[in-house]
Amino acid sequence: MATKTLRDYCRECDIKDFEPKFNGEGIRSGSDVRRFTKRIKNRMDHFGIPESVQIAVAVTAMCGTAEDWWFDLEQKPTTWNDFTKLLTDRFTPYHYYMLEQEWKSLYHGPGEAS
Repeated sequence: MATKTLRDYCRECDIKDFEPKFNGEGIRSGSDVRRFTKRIKNRMDHFGIPESVQIAVAVTAMCGTAEDWWFDLEQKPTTWNDFTKLLTDRFTPYHYYMLEQEWKSLYHGPGEAS
């Protein structure tokens, strides 16, 4: 049995047609990065893509600023959790975190668990 290549895995889960590609740009980048990582992970899990190649497959669905960031990244993550943390930290604007915290405090009230 032949060893599968990254191209084989991408073809299996139809990454070529995965839309929208994540570019890391725009005012919605904070929510976009979370949506992207959730959607791409669900797709790879659905098609049984091994964890050992999931980061590489996900990177093929990135473009623009996000793709440039990945190729310039000196210390590449080796786990999905590390990948999503780095991606989220890089492409979630600080004001997004502040708004999220404010929303949680309004929704739950002061001192209530979120």
